[in-house]
Amino acid sequence: MRVEASPFDTQHYGISIGRLVAQPDSQDGPAEITAALEAAQRAGYAVVFLRLSATDRLRDAVEALGVVPVDTLVTSRLTTRAAASPPPAAVTIEHHDRITDPDDIAAIATLTAEVMKTSHLHADQRLPVAQTRALYAAWATNDITGRAQRTIVARAGREVVSYITLLVDGRSVVIDLVAVAAAWHGKGIGSAMVASVVGWIADRDVVATVGTQADNPALALYARHGFVPTHEHVTYHLWLT
Repeated sequence: MRVEASPFDTQHYGISIGRLVAQPDSQDGPAEITAALEAAQRAGYAVVFLRLSATDRLRDAVEALGVVPVDTLVTSRLTTRAAASPPPAAVTIEHHDRITDPDDIAAIATLTAEVMKTSHLHADQRLPVAQTRALYAAWATNDITGRAQRTIVARAGREVVSYITLLVDGRSVVIDLVAVAAAWHGKGIGSAMVASVVGWIADRDVVATVGTQADNPALALYARHGFVPTHEHVTYHLWLT
């Protein structure tokens, strides 16, 4: 097991953050975890993140240190193509390779900061909420301006009320970020947006997945559109200071 720097997180929180990563084909156990944490502490990390399969035997070793999971991430895979869900009459849905309009970029960043509230970062009370919001705003900006290969936007007039970003790599399509403006919750926007993703995938020979926190109501939304849970991971934050 080794420690890798997490510069994006470090930049936004102003503390040194890393991730514990298992070596390929490793036989990591309690001793390897302890050694990795000692190395992280010597290197000056304030906290390291660790994500393990829900069935990983290393969970016992981590929790023996007094660490509890901050969240459970459910990965779902698209297995069937559900019927399309049209958006509300006042809303239009657009597909973009990237977003270039400065007003749209700012609107999406603001929307993300306001409505994103479910993640392992939000769940950790030692991480300041303001910095978490700023991190997600920056993440969204990076996605829509080039990191993501597809951004789907819903508008009411000129106002951006929802968006989804997709990371496409060969035969892999990953739903990365999703947000719906609070005023539009419960009005069918989320369903229409996920349906638009499924429609865009159509008969492409790809594997489409999405990761969702186990306590996020969106899990049921994805299930209605043909996404089936395939595995779960738990996330730990091991604070060293």
